[in-house]
Amino acid sequence: MKANKLLNHTTSHLLGAAVEKLYPNVKLGFGPATDEGFYYDFEFESPLSDTELSKIEKLMKKLASRNLVMTQVSEDTYSFENKPYKKELYDELKAQGKEITFYSLIDPLSKEVIFTDLCAGGHVHDTKNIKNFKLLHLAGAYW
Repeated sequence: MKANKLLNHTTSHLLGAAVEKLYPNVKLGFGPATDEGFYYDFEFESPLSDTELSKIEKLMKKLASRNLVMTQVSEDTYSFENKPYKKELYDELKAQGKEITFYSLIDPLSKEVIFTDLCAGGHVHDTKNIKNFKLLHLAGAYW
């Protein structure tokens, strides 16, 4: 995976972490890197406005400044509670006999796990170089 895609993929995890922290009842979808950047699908209890993007982006930058480390973790550290889309993907991968991996963003000083996600990998080691990004817009996703 190219360096930009690794950076963008890790940034999508920061987006997931920030949204989950700000909106604890959110249902996580999927968050890949793209050629242009990254995105993450979420199901919110009520629609977000464009003005809320700046709040999410601010928390992402705050999290990134902590130089969080991306670490592969064991499956038993992950809870599927309130994550039906992750559980559906997990069940599909398991039925197909595919490798299933989980990654966490971990604070290297406090060892606090900030965010854990079902993910195929391809990340930068830590968030120290994730500085220049902008959340541009909201879009609808339909399952």
